[in-house]
Amino acid sequence: MPQQDIVFDSMGLSIQGILECPDSEEKSPGVVICHPSPQFGGDMANNVVMGIKEKLNAAGFATLRFNFRGVGASEGTHDKGDGEVDDAIAALSAMELEDVVDSSRLGIAGYSFGASMALQAALDSSLPLAVFSVACPIGPFRALSSREILQPKMLILGDSDHDFPVGEFKFLTKRFSQPKESTVITNADHFFRGFETEVGGMASAFFSEILGGNHSSD
Repeated sequence: MPQQDIVFDSMGLSIQGILECPDSEEKSPGVVICHPSPQFGGDMANNVVMGIKEKLNAAGFATLRFNFRGVGASEGTHDKGDGEVDDAIAALSAMELEDVVDSSRLGIAGYSFGASMALQAALDSSLPLAVFSVACPIGPFRALSSREILQPKMLILGDSDHDFPVGEFKFLTKRFSQPKESTVITNADHFFRGFETEVGGMASAFFSEILGGNHSSD
C-alpha cells in the first residue's frame, strides 16, 4: 500500500498527515480518520485509528490520517475542539485534491475526541458523504444528537465504556437524524484494545456500502 507523508494547511497552520492509497489505476474513494484527544496522548498512530485504516486500505480505500494541531509535527496548540474541526475539514479538502482519490466519494471517521470532530465536520461540511463514529464522548454526542447531520452515520460504543452508559447511548442515538446505524460492542471498553480489527471491519463494510470500493460506478 503506497504511503505518502503530506502537509496541508488548516487556517494558516501546517498539519502533518499520512496518505495511503491502493495501487490501482482507478481513482479510489477516500476516508479521513481523526484521532483521539491529544490531551490524553492521542495521535494518528492510535490503535483504533490504525485498525480502521488497515481495513479500509485492504478494501480499496485511500485513507488520510493526520495529527491535529499541536500534535507531532503539526503546528499550533490544542484548541479544545474548535480549531480541530477546521483541521478535519482541511484534511477532507486536502484529500479532495489528490489525483488518486475520487473526490466525489469521500467519508470521515473518528475515535473518541476524533469521533466528535468527525461528526461536527460532517455537520459543517458537505464534502463527507458518510461519517463513522467510535466512542464519541457523551457530552458532544448529546449535543450533536439534536443537530441535523444529514449524511449516513455509523455510531459505535463499547458496552464497558467507563463514562458512557449503554442505556444513555441508545437513547441519544434515537435523536440523530436518519440515515443512521448504531452498534454496541460486547466486552469492549473505551479503548477498544483487542477490538481494532472488528471496528475496522465495521468501518470497511459501512463505507463500502455508501462509497463503493475502488471500482467506480461511473
